Formats: sequence, structure tokens, C-alpha cells
Amino acid sequence: MIASGKFHPDALFGDLGRQDCVLGIEFSGRDSSGRRVMGMLGGSGMATTVIPHPYFLWEVSDQWTLEQASTIPIAYGTAYYALIVRGQMRAGESLLVHAGSGSVGQAAISIALHMKCTVYTTVGSQKKQDSI
Repeated sequence: MIASGKFHPDALFGDLGRQDCVLGIEFSGRDSSGRRVMGMLGGSGMATTVIPHPYFLWEVSDQWTLEQASTIPIAYGTAYYALIVRGQMRAGESLLVHAGSGSVGQAAISIALHMKCTVYTTVGSQKKQDSI
């Protein structure tokens, strides 16, 4: 979103906006033992080698390509933080997801359905509605 101009680096948390490279806050690849992994960083992830925190590193399912896996951490991390940590969503509740066809919206829907919640969503166009 930063690269496309939809998100300004000054809006990033902490001192990320003042770093030389703020791109690459999620990644996928192989760790030193060869495991396929994905994770989140505080920026500078557009590199051939990164040192992630173990709490923000997950093994990649065999059903996913590494390219697919690289799109998961921020969307699901954002949705999980918003719904579970801050929103304290509980099983069986109802949820309204605005922009349900976007990556965070799709993650929120997935998490809510997994928790047996009732989900309502909005989308910005008929084309986006057809894609859900």
C-alpha cells in the first residue's frame, strides 16, 4: 500500500516512517534449516535475508506457494488484532465487515466464520461482490 501511494509512511507506528526502507513488513521464504516460513517485520523486509522475531514467524502450509504465503501475515495479523485482541470478539457474535473483498476484510470474515460468528459485509462495487 505504501508503494502504490495508498498509505503514507508517516502513518506507520513507531519510527518506521523515518527508516531508509519501510517496504517489506511481511515476507516468506526458507529459514536456515530449510523450512518454508512466513512472517512480519518492522520494515526492511525487501531483502534476501531477514532476522524475524520468533513470535512473528510461522510455517507455511504445503498447500500454499511462498508467493501466496507472503500475502497472509499482515492481513490476518491486522484482522486478528482488531477482532480478538482489541474487539474481544467471542464465538457466536455478529460482525459487520466493511470492504469485505479486501485482504483484511477476507481475513476478518475467515476468522469470524471459524469462530461460528454471523458475518455481514459490504463491498464497493458489483464486481467486488461477485468475487466474494
